[in-house]
Amino acid sequence: MGCPEISYNKMCYEADRNIRNKEKIDDTVDIREIEKRLKNTKHDSMFYYNCGIAVANIMNEIMDEDNIDGFNAALGGMASFESLIGLGNNKDLFSKMKCTVGDTVYVPFRDTIQEMIIIGIIYDGTIVYYKWNVKDDKGIYPWLDGFPEHNLGNTVFLTREETEKNK
Repeated sequence: MGCPEISYNKMCYEADRNIRNKEKIDDTVDIREIEKRLKNTKHDSMFYYNCGIAVANIMNEIMDEDNIDGFNAALGGMASFESLIGLGNNKDLFSKMKCTVGDTVYVPFRDTIQEMIIIGIIYDGTIVYYKWNVKDDKGIYPWLDGFPEHNLGNTVFLTREETEKNK
């Protein structure tokens, strides 16, 4: 059976290794020192990229070596890790989003209005990106996978009426 704390520690050490561009993890350093390093590192896109790679590496390792209990424990560790690196405190961000998974958005195209269903939301620490699918598999945008939030109200709209006005 897995332990969330062990998974969390592994993710911290792996992220520290990635960020410092080291070949091996230095597990002689106390976890509190690793946490301090991660908190004090500039939280830019490379930081989040390296943290994402760290989580992926540890999750892959657990999936290869453990069972579903280990994976579930790793999810608990991942939640703690997200809080450490500043992603776990984004509950306000999600409550302020203009649309959510399952919502329909509208995109004007020539003389038609394309309906798209939001299927996912990605936040990379700087921007919100909405992933979509064409509603009812009928449409003209199968090559696009979504849009950044700043397109809402410009090229993507929340209501058909709003879209009509902006055609």
